[in-house]
Amino acid sequence: SSVGVVLTEFVQSDYARAVFNTRRVGGSDYGQIHGMFDSVRLVGTRLELKPRQACENVEGLFDRLAKYLRARIPQIKDVVEIIRDG
Repeated sequence: SSVGVVLTEFVQSDYARAVFNTRRVGGSDYGQIHGMFDSVRLVGTRLELKPRQACENVEGLFDRLAKYLRARIPQIKDVVEIIRDG
């Protein structure tokens, strides 16, 4: 599976929908990769994700996402949250 396909499955999961609801992410962003992340970048075996402001500091989000991604795409060794400056 590609990273895009697996991320789409994740952001459409019941868990992600609960995050969107709690953080009041709606409209065309709901259930979409861009609704949860400002940027997604694959660098070798490292996936770098920058969460949107609404989805920052969601306890357990990155741990859960990392486990999900590694199970589906074993080549990904690191899932890194990029923290915005300021």
